[in-house]
Amino acid sequence: MKPRLYGPATTCGLVVALTLYGAACDDEGTTPAPNRPPEATSEIPEQVVVVGNTRVLDLSAHFTDPDGDALSYSAAVSDDAIATASVSASSLAIDGVALGTATVTVTATDDDGLNAAQAFALVVRTRPSVDRHSLVELYNATNGANWTTNTGWTSHDPIGEWYGVETDDERRVTALNLGSNGLEGPIPTALGGLSRLNTLDLSANPLVGQIPAELARLSSLTRLNLGGNRLEGTIPRELGRLSNLEELVVIAAGLGGTIPPELGNLAKLEVLQIRATDLRGPIPPELGNLANLEVLDLAWTNVDDSIPREFGQLASLRTLNLRNAGIKGRIPAELGDLASLEELFLEDNPSLRGPIPAELGKLTSLTTLNLTNGRLRGPIPAEFGDLANLETMALPGNALTGSVPPELGRLANLRQLYLSRNLLEGALPAELTALRSLEEIVASETDVCAPADTIFTRWLERIPKRRLRPCGRSEDRAYLAQTVQSRGYPVPLVAGKPALLRVFPTTHITTDETLPPVRTTLYLGGAEARVIDIQKGSAVIPYQVNEGRLDLSLNARIPGALVRPGLEMVVDIDPNGTLDPELEVIKRIPEEGRRKIE
Repeated sequence: MKPRLYGPATTCGLVVALTLYGAACDDEGTTPAPNRPPEATSEIPEQVVVVGNTRVLDLSAHFTDPDGDALSYSAAVSDDAIATASVSASSLAIDGVALGTATVTVTATDDDGLNAAQAFALVVRTRPSVDRHSLVELYNATNGANWTTNTGWTSHDPIGEWYGVETDDERRVTALNLGSNGLEGPIPTALGGLSRLNTLDLSANPLVGQIPAELARLSSLTRLNLGGNRLEGTIPRELGRLSNLEELVVIAAGLGGTIPPELGNLAKLEVLQIRATDLRGPIPPELGNLANLEVLDLAWTNVDDSIPREFGQLASLRTLNLRNAGIKGRIPAELGDLASLEELFLEDNPSLRGPIPAELGKLTSLTTLNLTNGRLRGPIPAEFGDLANLETMALPGNALTGSVPPELGRLANLRQLYLSRNLLEGALPAELTALRSLEEIVASETDVCAPADTIFTRWLERIPKRRLRPCGRSEDRAYLAQTVQSRGYPVPLVAGKPALLRVFPTTHITTDETLPPVRTTLYLGGAEARVIDIQKGSAVIPYQVNEGRLDLSLNARIPGALVRPGLEMVVDIDPNGTLDPELEVIKRIPEEGRRKIE
C-alpha cells in the first residue's frame, strides 16, 4: 500500500505534521488526488444454471478501478438453498442446488477498502426436458407470440406455471388446455412426445394442416378435443390405438375421407363427436362395439349411408345425434333397444324413409325425439304413448298419414308437439286434454284440426304457443242470426225481419292483436245491395269461434228489407291488410264466389 500525506502542506520541504496512508507528496513536491473507489463498468445479465451444474463468470469484465488498483471480489446469494457462490481471483462460480430463483450480489474491493457492488438475477432450473421441447415446438409452430394468452411460455419458469399447462409431481406435462386461445398454424408432430399427457384441448383455434398421426403415441390420453378449427386431410386411423381415450371431438369443415373403423377399438370411449361436411360414408358398424359410449354425434357430415343396426348394441348411449348427416334408408328397429337413450336427433335427412319403427316406443328414458324433414311415411306409432319421459316430439316435414293417436294423451311430461307439413288428418283426440305440461302444439299444413267442444277449447287456450286450425268450414265463421239462429242449430231466416250479422275472425297462433275491421257486401238478385263496414273490435283475436260472447265477433244489424230470398254476401276480413300474415286469419268468406243466405 502506498503511503499518502493528509493535511494542509503544499510542499515536501516543510515540516510534515503527520504522515498517514492517504495523500503523499510526489517528486515535485505536490499533493496527489485522493484514491477513488472501483466502478461497475457493465451490468451482469440474468444467469441460468441447471440443478447440479456450475456456471463460471469472469468478474473483471464487469468492474474496473479508475486508479488502476488491484481488485478483490466477493459474492453472496440471497437463498443458499437455491444456489451457492464462490470466488477465486476474478472468477465467480455459481452452483445450482435446487429449482428456483435468487439474487446474487457481487462486490469488488480495492486495497483501501473502497468498493462497488451490483446484483443480478439467477434462475436455477432442471435440464431442458423432452416435454419442454415439445411445448416450445407448439409455441413456435402456432404463432405463440400472438396467442390470446401466453403467460410464462418459453420463459425459465417451471413449465407447470405456463398458461394452460398442468404437470405432475415429476414436472411432466399431463394436460394442455389451450382452447379458444388464438393458436394459428399446424399441430406439430412433437406433441407426440408428451408421453404422460392425458388431456389435449386445442379447440376453437384457427389450426390448419392435418391431424398428426404421431398423436397416437399419447398412450395416456383420455381427452382429445380438436373442435372448431380449419384442419384438413383425414382422421388418422392410428387414433384407434389410444386405448385410454374417453372423449374424442373432431370438428373441422375441411376434413374428408371416412370415419376410421379403428375407432371401434376405443373400448373406454364415452364421447365421440365428429363433424366435417366433407366426410363421407360408410358409417363403420364397428362403432357399435363402444360399450361405454354415452354420446355419439355425427351431425353435419355427409356420410350418405344408413344407420348401422349395430348401433342398437350401444347400451350406455344417452345421445344419438345424426342431424343433417346424409342418413338414408330406414330407421333400424334395433334403436328401440337403447334403454338409456335420452335424445334422438335424426332431423334434416331427406333420404330417411319408411315407417317410424314402433320399437322406438320402448325408449322410456327418451326426453327428445326429433325426426323433422325426412321422407318418413305411415302413422305415428301408438306405442309412442309409452314414452313416459318425453318432453319434445318433433315430426314435421314428412309424409306421415292417419290421425293423431289418442295414446299420446299419456305423455304427462310432453312440452312441445310439432306435427306440421304432414298428411295427417282428423280432429285431435280428446285424450290430449290430459297433457297439462304442454306449452307448444303446431300442426299447420296438415288436415288435423281442433274440435270445437268447450273442454277441448278451454284446454287449448291455456297453451302459450299453438298453431292449429279449428275443425269446420271457413263459411261457418260468418252468418246471419234471428233469435236462436246459430251455426250449430241453423233454422231458416224469416224474410222481412232484421237479422244480426256475426263474423268470427280466428287465428291459428297466439297473438295480442285485436279483432280486425270487416267489410261485408250484400247482394240481391245478383246485384250489389249494400256495403257494411264494421270497425275493429277491442278483444284479442280468439283461437276458436265462441258464439257465447258477442265481443269475440264483429257484429252488424241487417235491415229486414235486405233479408229476402236470393240474399248473398261476401265478407272481407282486414280489408286494408294491416294484420301480420303469420297470423293466418282467413281473409275472405267464402274463399271464392258468394255465400247464399237461406
